[in-house]
Amino acid sequence: MPERCVVFGCSAVAKDREVSLHRFPKEKGARQAWVRFVRRTRVWEGPTDSSTVCSQHFTPADFSNLTQFTMGFSKGLKLQPAAVPSVPPNVTSATAAAQPATARATARPAARKRELHRVSNSVQEEVDSLIESDYISLKRALEKMLNGNLPTWNYPAGRRSPLSGTDYQLKT
Repeated sequence: MPERCVVFGCSAVAKDREVSLHRFPKEKGARQAWVRFVRRTRVWEGPTDSSTVCSQHFTPADFSNLTQFTMGFSKGLKLQPAAVPSVPPNVTSATAAAQPATARATARPAARKRELHRVSNSVQEEVDSLIESDYISLKRALEKMLNGNLPTWNYPAGRRSPLSGTDYQLKT
């Protein structure tokens, strides 16, 4: 079974080149801080010897060789000794470093709701304008028909319309 990040909602595995997996520290205080972070995302009994957390849950400041890794001189990221995971799943570490924890927890759903509302309003306005323009063009066409701007057709008396089955009316 491949090594996988134990944080709920994260699907990082050891084969992913853009992330690295980090085992839980042996020191008791740091280990408990890591456990508290994971328990915020899922119900969990605790780490085993093979439990790992991926690099996506750490801020850039938590790594000692980030520059070497991004330039391709290092195969994996190395954590600072006091590093504790702090980035929840589905939030990039760059975003997490730029925002305080409270803003990260609340900004995304509100921003999504505002964007959805803005898009739905613009779509509604566009639909309304299309309906109005179609209405205006239909109204003009009907006015032309009623004003006699269309050619009149004379049919022989007694001939029936193929569509309605009624007699054609003669124009005089």
